Amino acid sequence: MRIRNRVVEINILNRRDKHLGIFLFSESQLLLCESCVFTIRFFSDKINKRIVKRGSFMQYLKDEVKNRIKTVAMKEFQDKGFLHASIRDISKNAGVAIGNVYRYFKSKEDLFNEIVEPAYQRFFGMEKIYKREIYSKVSFFEEIVNYIMEIMKEYKIQVLIMVDKSKGTKYASFKEELIRLAEKGLKDNLWSELQKRGIEIKDPFIFYVIASTFTEGLFIILRKYDDGEETRYLIHQLMILHFDDLDKRFE
Repeated sequence: MRIRNRVVEINILNRRDKHLGIFLFSESQLLLCESCVFTIRFFSDKINKRIVKRGSFMQYLKDEVKNRIKTVAMKEFQDKGFLHASIRDISKNAGVAIGNVYRYFKSKEDLFNEIVEPAYQRFFGMEKIYKREIYSKVSFFEEIVNYIMEIMKEYKIQVLIMVDKSKGTKYASFKEELIRLAEKGLKDNLWSELQKRGIEIKDPFIFYVIASTFTEGLFIILRKYDDGEETRYLIHQLMILHFDDLDKRFE
């Protein structure tokens, strides 16, 4: 049996350690052999060792297969979006039987959720920033941008999938949730300051408009640029355009 570039020689023994011979199995067959004890020898450029451990190889196989499915599925969702992505195509491109895909993920939505949920949770960790007292509105948004840049280093594809390719899932409102989060930051930090100074805001909907145009501009930049320094520079310019001396514009 070949697993990527590894040839696996498997000696199968039953519970009484009776040698049953050396066999070649398909991946799906191996996943059903959890009652066996495997004596495995890997042959590759980097690995040449013997493992004798009940179930250890099975866990290795499961982890490898699950990660391969997720990697292929992420590309499928990135290219086609959730609605047009196909479990059949994911199965084919991952080299995994479609039945085994459903062993790990009960549905296409379940697979999508597992791919993007970590990025979603990281993004909305920004709420903790709002709970701290921030004296400068500019430093507040700089801190937000720094936080976003950290997330994008690890989860850029997942984030853009949520923004552009998540229709039909619970993440379809992701961008709107981010706009509301930015709006909350404006109200909590800028509006309260303006009120203390006696400056009246006739319609607080303006904070939603500012948050919306900033968020849209942010994702235009993130879609176009991969270079971290260029991205940071453009986001910084966007931030100046939207927020520099914003309080004075309301006077």
